[in-house]
Amino acid sequence: MTTGGGMDDGTGSRGEVWQAVRPALPLLVAAGWLSVIGNLLMLTGPVYMIEVYDRALPAGSVETLVALTGLMLFLYMVMTIADIARAQLLVRAGARVEAGLAARCFDAGMTQARLGLGAAPAARPLDDLEALAAVFSAPVATVVFDLPFTLLFALMLFWIDPALGMLATFGAALLIAVTVQRRAMLGRAEIEAEALRLRARAGHDALAADPDSAWGAGLIAPGRAEWSRDLARARIARARVDDAAAVFGSLSRTLRLGLQAAALGLGAWLAIRSEISPGVIFAIALFLGRSLAPVETLVQGWPTAARALRGWERLGRTLAATPDLEGARPGVRDAPASLVAADLWTGPPGMPLVRGVDLQVAPGEVLGLIGPSGSGKSALLRGLAGVWPPQHGSVRLGNGPTGSAGYLPQTLRAHPVSIARFIARLAEEPEIGAVTEAALAAGLHDAIQRLPGGYDTILGAAGEPLPGGQLRRLGLARALCGQPAVLLLDEPEAHADGAGISAILSAIQTARWWGAATVVAAHRPEIIALCDRLICLEAGRVRLAGLRAEVLEALARAPSASARSA
Repeated sequence: MTTGGGMDDGTGSRGEVWQAVRPALPLLVAAGWLSVIGNLLMLTGPVYMIEVYDRALPAGSVETLVALTGLMLFLYMVMTIADIARAQLLVRAGARVEAGLAARCFDAGMTQARLGLGAAPAARPLDDLEALAAVFSAPVATVVFDLPFTLLFALMLFWIDPALGMLATFGAALLIAVTVQRRAMLGRAEIEAEALRLRARAGHDALAADPDSAWGAGLIAPGRAEWSRDLARARIARARVDDAAAVFGSLSRTLRLGLQAAALGLGAWLAIRSEISPGVIFAIALFLGRSLAPVETLVQGWPTAARALRGWERLGRTLAATPDLEGARPGVRDAPASLVAADLWTGPPGMPLVRGVDLQVAPGEVLGLIGPSGSGKSALLRGLAGVWPPQHGSVRLGNGPTGSAGYLPQTLRAHPVSIARFIARLAEEPEIGAVTEAALAAGLHDAIQRLPGGYDTILGAAGEPLPGGQLRRLGLARALCGQPAVLLLDEPEAHADGAGISAILSAIQTARWWGAATVVAAHRPEIIALCDRLICLEAGRVRLAGLRAEVLEALARAPSASARSA
């Protein structure tokens, strides 16, 4: 739970992406040395043809031909091993970068979700990390290692004849110009096409996440129509990008083939004039191909490289703006102590929904929050739970920061894990005693035992296969698991039947027994009757606070919308 007066500015997170890349540098250095070996061994073919034409054929020596061929095959085998090893090193470098940032990006995404920053496509750190890690295993990654040898092969062409070197330089300049023009023309279009695709997907996901409204309120047909329009716009934008990319790809390929044909023709002309041997013609073809291949690979692989560059930039900004999650200590049992909020202002960034709240809940005490809808009860509980960090003031447990609270929010979704792991807050190896105790306190143990898989049953999104309406009781069991020192319940009685209300009352009494400081937002008289003290909220501020009887008596004397709601 957050205890400070606001978020860190994130300056300490700048450069985190580079810091995650640094452990992969030894692998990249090794890949670089393998690139040196592989590119030097590319000279095997030209040297072989020169030796065949200049030595074996004029001498009519079969033995020389066999020896040269055997040496060539051996060197090509070594080159193949070097290429395979380089590819594997690059894959592992990408995996190392991803492993170094995965947990941090997950935490950043969760931080953005709790602060309401996760709607924009740019705020998807896991997607950006995936794009960054994928580039290491893409063909375009080899360009970084092969580009220096483009200059080497170009110099070899200059050494053979300056006209060949100028032809290679001209061809490389043309291909680079194609790459630059492609980025200028398609960079923004690619971003817009991706944004349209994500918008279409978001519309579908929003309906899928709320099937009751989608089907019950008749939103399927209009939702499908809206999704179809967004998808059509995305498809058209993507088609334009792909069409243009195909033009640029074909243009670069045609340029390369034309340049190779011109180089071969120029080499043949030089051979006719006896300025070079016929075997050098093959060397010319290979040197030109190797000098242009990295540039062409860059042209074809630019979309992958561009996504990785955008991912790098966005990750740097995202991680700088979202410091590490605090208070993530599932299952930790804090010693009983008073929960204290001092001049608490909390809400989404820049929009406090609760202002100036002071409260203190002693161990074993139950504080009730009452007031009309929209008065700030849920916002205050989110602030106490650390969902929203304090914008002013603080939240503490005793004399130190709060630990991991037992929190039941208004909106609850299950995870596709076993019931035991869900109750144990996703612990990999749940403590079955604590899980069973929590389920008993929430009145769910018998229902779980009746399932074929018992506590090992995998949950659906709505809590199935548990009977309907018991998902919130499952959330109550999760809140109770581990006997937390702070218990925060947001309208636990919502959608509850008589048995559910009885289970809630029993759970609150159980938490009181182990010394939890309990805060509950409630409307039902049975739950309010369990509270020792009440706070009546109105428009995000405390209207009344005191002992239960005193607050209820004051509200009865001065009836208002909040009193009627309570």
